[in-house]
Formats: sequence, C-alpha cells, structure tokens
Amino acid sequence: MSDEETKDKLSDFIAIAIAVVSLITAGVGFLSGSYAGQVGEAQDSAVTAAVNRQQTSIIAHTWLYQDLRAYAEYQRLTALASTTESEALSAQALGDDEAHANTLREQSQEYQTAAAAKATFFSPQYVLDDGSFDQKRFLADQLRFESRNLDTTDPELSFQAAEKASVRVGVLNAATYGFALVAAFLVLASLNEKRLRFLWLGGAILILVLDLGFILAKLILGF
Repeated sequence: MSDEETKDKLSDFIAIAIAVVSLITAGVGFLSGSYAGQVGEAQDSAVTAAVNRQQTSIIAHTWLYQDLRAYAEYQRLTALASTTESEALSAQALGDDEAHANTLREQSQEYQTAAAAKATFFSPQYVLDDGSFDQKRFLADQLRFESRNLDTTDPELSFQAAEKASVRVGVLNAATYGFALVAAFLVLASLNEKRLRFLWLGGAILILVLDLGFILAKLILGF
C-alpha cells in the first residue's frame, strides 16, 4: 500500500471520527440540557411545595384558634348559666324575693341561649370526654383538608432531586467540553501532514480515553 493510499485512508478515518465525535457531543449536550430543565422544574416544585405547606399551616392554625376561642367562650357561658341557675335555686330555697329568683333564671336562660349560639362556631366532634378540645386531631384534619388540591410534599425531596440533576449537568458539561476538545484535535490532525498529524491524532485519542474514563467512573459512582 502506497503512502498516498495510507494518507487517504487516514484522512477518511479522521473525517469519520470528527463526524462521530460531533454527534456524540451533540447528544451529550442535549442530555445535559434535559437535566438542566429538570433542575429548574425540581427547584420550582420545591419552592411551590414550601409555600403551600406554609400557607396551609397558617390557615389551619387560624381555624384552630377560632374554634378554640369559640369553645372557650361556650364553656364560659355554660358555666355562667349553671352558676346563675344554682343561685336562682338557692334564692328560692332560702325564701328570697321570687322576683329576684326569676331574674336569675332569666339570666341563666340568656346565658344558655348565648352558649347554644356559640356552639355553632366550633366543631363539637373534637370535644373530648373530659371537656378538653382535641387540638392535635383538629389540626391534622384541617391540614389535610386545606392541602387536598395543593402540592405539599416535602420540599427537601425536590431540592435533593434538583441537586442530583445539577450534578449530572456538571458531569455531562465536562464530558461535552472533552468531546469538543477531541473534535478540535481531530480537525487539527486533518489540517496537518506527516508527524504533526499523528501528534494531534494521538492527543485526540488520549483525551477521548480520559473523557470516556471520566464518564464511566461517574456512572459507576451513580452520578
């Protein structure tokens, strides 16, 4: 085989290598862009979830405060009604003025009416047998209700996904730079003759091996 034929075949090889490396570079660049998009989406999702969680928490605690205030007022009015009724009975038993006893009964009835009205402002199913209000269960139910149509997943999970995708973008970008450098060396090899051609070609092969080794190492480490 003549030197001219050898040069032609080498030129063909370099041309094919440039095309292949260019395609690989484009593919890796596209994959890097895809992961970059995932970074943005994961970050947006994390921020949205954090805002939604904060919003639902504020609303749920606001409702809890309103129910607790209404229940406390209900208990106060009920206690006043009971006390006033007892005073009316005591006044009657002691033979006090009947008008005074009736006044106490009317006042007790007013307290009972006000207490019944106030009872409509809290959820009676959360009142326990000992008369206390089950704040924990109320808050859990209210949080579940307020977040029924919202994304309230743990933002940390989305931030971790964004960080993982960001690492992949960094690795793929580094690989892209390596492939681009390989392509540049191959172009230089195609433009030179004799020993310089082999020097550029050898450099391209070395960089390609290092780049592939870098990618393989990251794959093994589960990047």
